[in-house]
Amino acid sequence: MPFVRPDTVPFPSIWHRFERVKDGRTRKFFVQDATEDMFPFLLDHMVEAFCRNEPMCKSLDINSEPESIEGMEILWRHILEGKMVIVCFEEDPEIPGKPLRFVGCNMTYIAEKDDPTMDELIIGEKWKTIYDAVDFCGREGSKILKPDRYMGAMGLSVLQRFQGMSIGKEILDARIPLCKAFNIPWTVTCFTNIASQKLALKCKFQNLFEISYDDLEKVDPRFKFDIKSTKTIRQMYRQVE
Repeated sequence: MPFVRPDTVPFPSIWHRFERVKDGRTRKFFVQDATEDMFPFLLDHMVEAFCRNEPMCKSLDINSEPESIEGMEILWRHILEGKMVIVCFEEDPEIPGKPLRFVGCNMTYIAEKDDPTMDELIIGEKWKTIYDAVDFCGREGSKILKPDRYMGAMGLSVLQRFQGMSIGKEILDARIPLCKAFNIPWTVTCFTNIASQKLALKCKFQNLFEISYDDLEKVDPRFKFDIKSTKTIRQMYRQVE
């Protein structure tokens, strides 16, 4: 039975707050649930930023294939409708809790053991290649850990102007109180970029499965990615405690 967010937890909720000091000024941030009015903006952001920067998307030039972009939007919209996606904002210094500007997001969702696959949502040759590579890593990881319920994700993105401030780490950390609120015991994700892999390690994620991009091509000739910045792809997990 697919996960349905219960009404017992307020929506939207703020899950995490943190601060950064820059140029002698303290800036406040928070991570909250993504609400429906944000969906069009978040879809545009993921297409514009994530598809341009994620190593496999960049390698295959996924933005050159409209059908694949449509396919990614279909999947992300499906995830957004689950009401478990989280968004980071810089807080208005004058009005606590009011967003001043968008910072980043994580396309998080809840998966359960007997859920149907998302395969039917996948269209576009390039997107299917990337999705299948991620799915392969997930299946390999599940040979070690196969929880009945966990939080997964299909994309972590932070605006370029905020990169280098460990914002991604804070967004990953926000998963923990979110999972606790819904009794989700694990969070499991495929990290494809060296930057996100380093952030995940700082957030106490551990490897379930790791394979080099060179060896990934040996699994399936479609998985040929010309990636210099990141050597491996990692399926990682963190127990929610």
